[in-house]
Amino acid sequence: MNNQTEYQLLSQNIYESQGVALFTFLASAFNNNKYNHLDYDIIINDCNLILNYFRISKKYYILYKLNNNLKFTSDGFYISHHRFETLDEVERAFNNPAFL
Repeated sequence: MNNQTEYQLLSQNIYESQGVALFTFLASAFNNNKYNHLDYDIIINDCNLILNYFRISKKYYILYKLNNNLKFTSDGFYISHHRFETLDEVERAFNNPAFL
């Protein structure tokens, strides 16, 4: 499994196109009865990575709608000058009236 942080995964911005390509490839393989030739360990790892990207991306944009000052870089999530390691930390900050 990939050990990237949430913000590193989002900052790469390649998984949306890879997801479309992988799922199209899988559909074609199954449609053409070529699924016996697939390396399932690699496919499972790639699918998990892509689905994790989509899960994190969805959570990020939900939180972004709550506060459009939320940004991310390859170094972390930021609201103004406050740095966060995870989206759960961001969510806790949003729920803390003293922070806002």
